[in-house]
Amino acid sequence: MQAKKTQMPDDLRKVCAELVSHVHDGKPMPSNLQALHDWLEVPGWDELIADLDEGYAIKLGEIAEYRFRDSEVAADEDLDSVDQVTDSHRIAYARQWIQRAATGDDGDLAPTVHCFSLKDDGSREAILGVTVEVHGQAGAVPVWHGVFKNRADFLAELRACNYWLVSDLPLLDDSQLLARWIREKPRRKRK
Repeated sequence: MQAKKTQMPDDLRKVCAELVSHVHDGKPMPSNLQALHDWLEVPGWDELIADLDEGYAIKLGEIAEYRFRDSEVAADEDLDSVDQVTDSHRIAYARQWIQRAATGDDGDLAPTVHCFSLKDDGSREAILGVTVEVHGQAGAVPVWHGVFKNRADFLAELRACNYWLVSDLPLLDDSQLLARWIREKPRRKRK
């Protein structure tokens, strides 16, 4: 037995049409956009997450900020000092954390990527871009990224904000990892 699709209320369909006009014609954002978000978070949840064509992304910027540090590698590798950390250590450690995030070990670092289709009364469309993070016991939390003309624009915005689609990870080269690295100077020992 197939689940019954939740019908979007008429007033929210109007919000969707206004968002399409905003993207294509430069009209103002609708004042009741939050009502659409609220509907999508509960009664419309199945419709929101139905599109998983893009799969997962990793928040590379966040991983780099907290993990791409020489002190993290030195502790992980049991090195005596950060001055013993080499680029080989850095790359291996970065890829280890990327793999950990990409395999779903940390739900807030590897959100799912969704493009919710918005339509006006004619034939025009736009995309409401959202990622969904898992916050432990708090559950799934949508992060709204905005309204875009199409999927490609949304995905470009994600990349500009340091999200990497898991499908794009093979394109991530070592120099891009090292460019995000925080190199720490060895601490002087107190006398």
